[in-house]
Amino acid sequence: MNNSDGTSSVWDEEGNGWANAPTNQIPYWTSSCPQGNQCVELGWNANSLIGRPILLDPGYYKVQYDYVSEVTFSTLSSVYCASTPSAADISMLSANSGTGKDRVSGVNHGGTIVNDTNTVGVFMSHAQMASTPNTGNALGSTTSYTNPDGTTSTTQTVAPNGISLTSYNPSQVNPLLDICGYAATAQTRTAYVFIQKPAYYWLTLAALGTADAFGGQIDDVKITALTSPYYSTYYSSAVTIPVPSPQPSAQLTYSGFYIVADPLAPPAP
Repeated sequence: MNNSDGTSSVWDEEGNGWANAPTNQIPYWTSSCPQGNQCVELGWNANSLIGRPILLDPGYYKVQYDYVSEVTFSTLSSVYCASTPSAADISMLSANSGTGKDRVSGVNHGGTIVNDTNTVGVFMSHAQMASTPNTGNALGSTTSYTNPDGTTSTTQTVAPNGISLTSYNPSQVNPLLDICGYAATAQTRTAYVFIQKPAYYWLTLAALGTADAFGGQIDDVKITALTSPYYSTYYSSAVTIPVPSPQPSAQLTYSGFYIVADPLAPPAP
């Protein structure tokens, strides 16, 4: 993804460390990207996604990325990005269409294009609670997933980008961090997450609009460790990532004693 200088090298090179789905075919652009170098387009071949597993300790993190629409519409002038579908007004985009132009060349794409064609969502989930793409899939093959119950299939039982754009449930196991439906100029987007348990977590970026060979371009994806779990007042907007049971701070009772499941939880009174 060719991050800025000074960030971890595991994020650079074309596709290094990412799992591509559903068909392992994501177009890479080498010009006119939000950062000017490399970027990926989500939504070109199907409602595709990219995901990456990251080992995280408890605490607060910042997720940042750059977004810009491939297709521009003369009827749209605002930026449709927010933390939820309703706040980003995605329903307005999905209910309207028009003639779209390529942002780079200015050429009409022809026909009528639904205004939500550029929609991209960003998700994070505990690796044991959502279906995760297997990174060993051969290039061009149909992606296989490891499901929460341990089975492997080409159809996710708990999609890492599963979402209702009309009735979003923020307590789902793979919560939405951010969503962008349209922006004619590059937008740097930031979201905060709270990790409760040390584990592997999947950061997923997915096309969510009409699958019509167009989509949003994503660049310069970063995740930054911020502070310990005790500084909640500084990141009140952080999305808490759900974890499997036992839940943090749960007391596991045995004969004559109990254990607090989360070693970072405050001691019992």
